[in-house]
Amino acid sequence: MISQINSPGPWLTVNSGGRPYLNNFNGGQGSGSVRFNMTTQQLEAYDGQNWVALGQGYAMIEGTTRMNSVLEWAERQMINDQRFADLVKNNPTLEDAYETYQKASEQLKILVTLTQTSKS
Repeated sequence: MISQINSPGPWLTVNSGGRPYLNNFNGGQGSGSVRFNMTTQQLEAYDGQNWVALGQGYAMIEGTTRMNSVLEWAERQMINDQRFADLVKNNPTLEDAYETYQKASEQLKILVTLTQTSKS
């Protein structure tokens, strides 16, 4: 069983919990043999001394603090955007002001792009 996976980025950590599936076998006679235990209804592997139930481990995947913060920010932003859209939709004065804002925002983006392009 994979006992740990390290995420190359800052977003996830993945660890195993519980007993690894086939780990620390001492190489004794019959080591690595597999059977199905009818009494416990579990698949087991022999580690050279004992029969060890397979599948008792589990994986834990957790978001890092940074990822959780980003997702919480995104959720708040979506809620605020929806509230704003509802207000604009139901108020003609806000709708006109929002259209003016959108046009100005697009013009600003164009100017920023042109400025960055001319510096390159």
